[in-house]
Amino acid sequence: MRNDDAVLESAMIETQGLGKQFGDFHAVSGVDLRIQRGHIHSVIGPNGAGKSTLFNLLGGALLPSRGSIRFSGHDVTGLSDTQRVHLGMARSFQITSLFGQLSVRENLRLAAQAVMRRDAACFWKRVERVEQASQRAQTLIERLNMQRYADVCAGTLAHGQQRMLEVGMCLAARPKLLLLDEPTSGMGVNDLPVMRDLIQEVARDHTVLLIEHNMSIVLTISDRITVMAQGKVLTEGTPDHIQGHADVRRAYLGSGALS
Repeated sequence: MRNDDAVLESAMIETQGLGKQFGDFHAVSGVDLRIQRGHIHSVIGPNGAGKSTLFNLLGGALLPSRGSIRFSGHDVTGLSDTQRVHLGMARSFQITSLFGQLSVRENLRLAAQAVMRRDAACFWKRVERVEQASQRAQTLIERLNMQRYADVCAGTLAHGQQRMLEVGMCLAARPKLLLLDEPTSGMGVNDLPVMRDLIQEVARDHTVLLIEHNMSIVLTISDRITVMAQGKVLTEGTPDHIQGHADVRRAYLGSGALS
C-alpha cells in the first residue's frame, strides 16, 4: 500500500453523479467515485448493492443513464468497452472466460494480439507483431509463475490456475487500470494467498479496482475501500476506517464480521 503525496493527487478514474436505471429500478444511483493512480481500491457490499453494475459502467459494457466518467484525463462516458480497452482499461469477470481448447501460451498471445489495433482481426499480420505478442505471452507466463503449464490446455487447469490466467490475459493489454471482478471467486483455500500476492505484485505498476467478497484479502491489500448498499455509496475510507465503521457492520457485515 502507498501513501505517496504525488500519487494521492492524481485520479486514474473518476465518476460524478453516476447512475444506471432499468425501468423504475435504480441499480446505481448518484455514485461519486475517485480512484487514485497507483492504488488498490476495493468495492464491497451485499448482493444487489450495485457493484457489478458499477463495474459494467466503468468498463463500458453498460452506458450510464446519467452522470459522467473520466479516465486518465479523458471523458469516456459514451465510449464502448473496446474503445476503453485501447485507452488502457482491462477487466476480468466473475465467470472465468478463457479459450479452453487453447494452451496457456496461446490464450496470452491472443490477448496480447487483440490490442494491436491495426491488425488484430486481420489474417495477414506483420511477422513482428506476432513475435511481439508471443514475447509478451512468455513474459506473462513467467510473471504468473505458470511455466510448467505454458503448453497445457486452459480448460484442463484447476479453477485457481484459470483465475490466475484470466488476470494474465488482462495484463496482456498493458492496462493503466485493471478491473478485477471477484478474482478469488470459487478458489480453494490454498489458492487464495497466491491470488492475493499476484494482485499486490500487479499493483506495483498498475492501478487496481477490485470487487471482492473475501474480507481478509480486502482488508489486507486495499489502500481504499468503497462500501455500496442499494446502489449508493455508504462510505469510503481506509481499511481501518471501514473495519471500525458502525454503519458498515449493521448494513452489511454484521457486528463481528470485521474483527
